[in-house]
Amino acid sequence: MEENKGGNAADEYKEEEKKVKRLIRNAKRRFEKNLADSDSSREFFAYIRKKTKSRPTIGPLKTRDKKVVSDDEEMATMLNEFFSSVFTREDESQTPTAEEMETTSRLDDIVITEWMVRKKIRKLRRAAAPGPDGIGPRLLQELEDEIVGCITLIFRK
Repeated sequence: MEENKGGNAADEYKEEEKKVKRLIRNAKRRFEKNLADSDSSREFFAYIRKKTKSRPTIGPLKTRDKKVVSDDEEMATMLNEFFSSVFTREDESQTPTAEEMETTSRLDDIVITEWMVRKKIRKLRRAAAPGPDGIGPRLLQELEDEIVGCITLIFRK
């Protein structure tokens, strides 16, 4: 680094560091704005997921007398005592019971046809991730004729 007029290398370095930080901040803002404006919800939620990763552990915690606690059981006890202290006890005598509640509709009244199931299968996004059962939308669409009867039966049950 060359020395500038009347300044030294440390001052020049700090100025360049500020410029780079400003450029990075502006680039990040542009990226996030473009992401928010785009139609791709997949990219948006992938970015959000990346930014909101939670820490796998809790603690260590400090007691009121500034003692550090890192034992899992002690920390659980401390958290339990804290949360118990901030919540109020509700009057459970006023809670309605199931017998008192009037039911107006039953699930037996719901009609599900093969045509309705086919319509839903066709509307699935082929590129979407599979559900917890591991079956992807593309597979459901490819096997629609073979599985529509079984799926309809499952929903009816």
